[in-house]
Amino acid sequence: MTGHEKDMKNNRILNGVLSIVLALILTPMFGALGSAISSAISLATFNFAAVYLVKKRIGINTLAIFGFK
Repeated sequence: MTGHEKDMKNNRILNGVLSIVLALILTPMFGALGSAISSAISLATFNFAAVYLVKKRIGINTLAIFGFK
């Protein structure tokens, strides 16, 4: 709704690729735990990238509520 859908699309694509690569590496090594770790890393990376993009494009610090500047 702010006109930055392309940024989020690119973020989702990059994190999708990251998720697949991590799953292919970690799942054979650690089984279900490796799959869970790859999903957690991918989700955290997506969220931190989204926070960065919001701060960069719109100027809103979504982490300020927790005391981060």
